[in-house]
Amino acid sequence: MKFMSEEAKEDKQKEFAGVLPTTIYQAGFSEVYDQNPDIDSTALMISTTARILNRALKKIATSPVTDPTSISTIASEHSADYVHDLLLKLGITDPTKAIDFLVPRMLLAVDYLAKRDIDSDGLLEQNHNEDWMDTVLRAGKIVYSQACWILTLKNLAALLVTVDRQDAADKIRNMADKAIQAVEDKLWS
Repeated sequence: MKFMSEEAKEDKQKEFAGVLPTTIYQAGFSEVYDQNPDIDSTALMISTTARILNRALKKIATSPVTDPTSISTIASEHSADYVHDLLLKLGITDPTKAIDFLVPRMLLAVDYLAKRDIDSDGLLEQNHNEDWMDTVLRAGKIVYSQACWILTLKNLAALLVTVDRQDAADKIRNMADKAIQAVEDKLWS
């Protein structure tokens, strides 16, 4: 494929705004292994983070504990060390601040992923090596990536409902419904 390594300049950084690189190193260096970031990595991180935050917020709402650090405690109880550690490194222990910090970033990532739906049918198209499952050169509407996409949209919509952002939740839920219908119509045999 005549791959050549290149440093991502400002234009690439703007193009990839909101997505995760394929690999993140502690020294601050990140990599994308092909022309575009992995669809599944970004989708699964949004999905998992939304699910953990939603469960933590619901548990806090039903808990008599009023300690603002309880989101960190609850998140770590759900095997969410990466969320817990991220929030602590940023000095965020208040659930409202965590939501204020993370939700806009998750929505930005969803916007990026939605742009990967080239033909507006609700399914994401990808090129070679744009999900971690790739062991062969494959491209198009990969079923695994669609599953990650749908899971992401459902978990994010649930979080948005919990934090009373109904308009955004409705938009995300409509995207999920469209993707599910497209899977039924185009991918299921």
